[in-house]
Amino acid sequence: MKRYYTISKAEKSGLWYAHKAGFPWIPVLGTFSKTKRAAQKHAADLMAIPLKEYLQLQEVK
Repeated sequence: MKRYYTISKAEKSGLWYAHKAGFPWIPVLGTFSKTKRAAQKHAADLMAIPLKEYLQLQEVK
């Protein structure tokens, strides 16, 4: 399994957000967070897997 959702940091606001891999300009609504770990949790939830498993996956290029 690969990561189909990943995270990025918004330049202006400094908030982290989840987005579909390869589309960083289209954030998933409701996933903006102050911490990187919280954004990773949102991405894991979008993939319906636990955070621990999400962190072990490789990102889709």
